[in-house]
Order: sequence, then C-alpha cells, then structure tokens
Amino acid sequence: MRCLNVAVSNVEMEKRGQTAKTGSKQLKIEEFLAIYQEVANLPANTWGTFEGFMECLKLYDRAQNGTLHLGEFKTILTNMSKYNY
Repeated sequence: MRCLNVAVSNVEMEKRGQTAKTGSKQLKIEEFLAIYQEVANLPANTWGTFEGFMECLKLYDRAQNGTLHLGEFKTILTNMSKYNY
C-alpha cells in the first residue's frame, strides 16, 4: 500500500488480513484491489498524511529552526515502527 502512496498503519492492514511474516500470504489481484479501494477511501486522519507527520516532527524541534538532532530522529522513527504507526 505504501508503494501506492497510501500510508496506512500496520494495525489497519492487520484488520484486513496482513500477516506478521512477509511472504507468508498471497492475494489474488481481485482481493488486493478490494482491500486497496477500501483503504484508499478511509479518511486521511485514519491513515495519516505527510503534513501530519511533519507537524509531529515539529514537536521535537527544540530550537524551532526546522532541524532535529539525528539521535532524536532515530529514536522517533524507531518508536514509530515499534508501535506500528
């Protein structure tokens, strides 16, 4: 989904049958298209936007100059992936 510019969370995809192990499940094209249509039609606040992500990062911009420390950025991304955002 992310390759098709639909930044949906793992939680939302697990509701639709995503498995934890990559390659352990295959879909027919009709099944995939049905899931894609359903997810793409979700409201943006369900699966996030680029603007929302940027607003979140601004919370960590201590100097308020558009920069982050690399260590903090790494921690943010690690925590996001840990909690399936």
